[in-house]
Amino acid sequence: MEAFGINAYRATSAGDPVIEAHVESPGQEELYLVVAGSAEITVGDEAITASAGTAVFVPDPTVKRGGKALEREAGEHRDTAIISYRLACCHARLGETDLALNELCCAIEINGDFAARAQADEHFASIHDHERWPGAA
Repeated sequence: MEAFGINAYRATSAGDPVIEAHVESPGQEELYLVVAGSAEITVGDEAITASAGTAVFVPDPTVKRGGKALEREAGEHRDTAIISYRLACCHARLGETDLALNELCCAIEINGDFAARAQADEHFASIHDHERWPGAA
């Protein structure tokens, strides 16, 4: 049986590192996927400009690799409700309550339908009782 893991990284500003320069343990292949924005992924001596949707596979664990953001974390779509909502989910799961609530309130301000969605979303279970929770008395 073989296994794999998934890690997620983000950057708040262009130029921020997203993947530290490193080599992997023996036998560890890696796949990098840019979900939003764009990044420069360096594999050995090659610099790859990767926009959202680009996947970069590194089969050789001995090759040094790293990456940096080329634009802010959500790119040109940062002011959409779904991006704020997804960031709120991530912050909540990381225990970053204030950031989660700020992003959630932003999402709801843009699109009020996200208030009901958040009530049932398990990502927010740890902060439902917070005094700043949207709709709290």
